[in-house]
Amino acid sequence: MLIFMFALAGIPPTAGYIGKFVLFSSAIYSGLTWLAVIAILNSALSLVYYLRIISYMYLKAPAGPKVAEQKGYVAALVITMLAVVWIGVFPDGFIEWAGAAASVLLP
Repeated sequence: MLIFMFALAGIPPTAGYIGKFVLFSSAIYSGLTWLAVIAILNSALSLVYYLRIISYMYLKAPAGPKVAEQKGYVAALVITMLAVVWIGVFPDGFIEWAGAAASVLLP
């Protein structure tokens, strides 16, 4: 869950960082620098909320008894965590794929 929270915050090397980087650079390239600055400031502010959730997950005592995790649940988390990090480390193919999908939207 820590990796997923870092991805939401846009911490490298995760897919969230790549997504925010592409989004902010596109806004700057389009001449909307003011919008990119506001988005970057909001991302920095959201980091406070994500860190608070992380502190509750790892530093606070659990409220109830520990429940055994099912193997399918753990496998799904591991697979998606690997995908989030993989996209963050090797984003080229995914950026090209997204660009091809977006080109259909242009007239």
